[in-house]
Amino acid sequence: MKKKIILIGPAYPYRGGNALFVTHAYESLKDHFEVKIYNYKLLYPSILFPGTTQFDKSEEQVFNVSSERVINSINPFNWIKVSQRLKKQNADLVVFDWWHPFFGFCHGVISFLIRKKYKNKILFITENVVSHEANAIDKFLTKIGLMFASKFLALSGIVEKEVQQFSKGKKVYRSELPVYDCYKHSEEADQKKLKKEFGKKFHIHIYLPTKLVTEEKLEKLRKCFDEVRFHPEFLIRKETIKEDIEKIKLAGKIFGRKNTGIELPMIPERRVHSVPSRSFKQDRAKEEILDFILGTEDYISFVNLNEFELSETNFDRITKNYTLKEGGYVISGSVEAGKWILEELKKNKSKLKVHMCTAELKNCSQFANRLKRHKILPYGKKTKDGTVIYLIVNKKLNLKNTFYDEKKKRTILSEKIAKKLIGKEKIIRVLFFYPIKKYCIILRLCYNKTKFLSPHSSVGRATDS
Repeated sequence: MKKKIILIGPAYPYRGGNALFVTHAYESLKDHFEVKIYNYKLLYPSILFPGTTQFDKSEEQVFNVSSERVINSINPFNWIKVSQRLKKQNADLVVFDWWHPFFGFCHGVISFLIRKKYKNKILFITENVVSHEANAIDKFLTKIGLMFASKFLALSGIVEKEVQQFSKGKKVYRSELPVYDCYKHSEEADQKKLKKEFGKKFHIHIYLPTKLVTEEKLEKLRKCFDEVRFHPEFLIRKETIKEDIEKIKLAGKIFGRKNTGIELPMIPERRVHSVPSRSFKQDRAKEEILDFILGTEDYISFVNLNEFELSETNFDRITKNYTLKEGGYVISGSVEAGKWILEELKKNKSKLKVHMCTAELKNCSQFANRLKRHKILPYGKKTKDGTVIYLIVNKKLNLKNTFYDEKKKRTILSEKIAKKLIGKEKIIRVLFFYPIKKYCIILRLCYNKTKFLSPHSSVGRATDS
């Protein structure tokens, strides 16, 4: 007899990553377990939902699995009924999909009411622990929501660390977000559409980690992309060097050497603590990168060397082992390591095309130039930096000298109209992708002043508008 698992989370007819994740989990488990999905009959109240719809309006559903729409996220009486229903199921595991503190009371109360029945059988899968703009209320709701979990499954290293704050010594398992392979489409359709739209010379390339590369996958990708660029796994696990080279060799055969390359950070030497002698020694980061390039030279035609930058995923390791340059997000010595690699390749008479890209070049030149080519909506103002400035009201206004953005349900105003509406409407000034001191960010500001279109006005909070 199969063991029973109950998944608590959104599924079709809801859309979005969480609904797809729960559905994917169901599909992966159903052949080995008896699986039920307790879906929401109310996920978010419409007044709180930031987008146009919570529901999947696709003409063709990728997955439409069976689920029981029983949970109301804001009704405490419903939570009591759901907990009673769960107790009668006699499941071997109850799984909550957790991604936002909004569900703190809902998940917290239900897990509290079933905790005695399902002692050590309540698993919370955490795609995210607290929201990216967490405040005291978010943290409080997260604490309530996760309080009665028996164990956790974290889907990234960062989330694993975050969940430790709430786990109180409970077991935290680690996995990764799945790669969804459920989308059905012609393998060559996307490439043909792009080539038709932009011409046969339109170039399409893909960046790949070597970790998941197989001959079958490369054959499929070749039908869709002109070029492949690899991020080798050996930078994380040195024991994979030979395997990485073999996979790149395989790609060179399938894509052709001309259309195969590698992309690497310029990693300077770091000080490595030697425990037995309690002394310090230097590692061979740049030498290992050089050796890897020479080891793949017969299978690739180009190498891209990028300045080593601080990121969310490498923050702890980088700040521990390296010194940051002034400005705080690139590693000191990275450019010098890249120059050394270039000189050594020259000494080895390498015929590879090698490009070295600094963070400043990438962010303040390449990125800004791309922005300047973008088309803008009516009444937007484009600055010399590539910024596009809009004055908007988040509703429809039937006025002259305005443009209604149907996609985002907002009215874009001319500066003249905006001045007339001061005090009558909440006017928001939106800056898209404005590069400031080598960072590319999006700014959203609320204004009640008349000087709307100056790109150097005071800065508000970052947003994804």
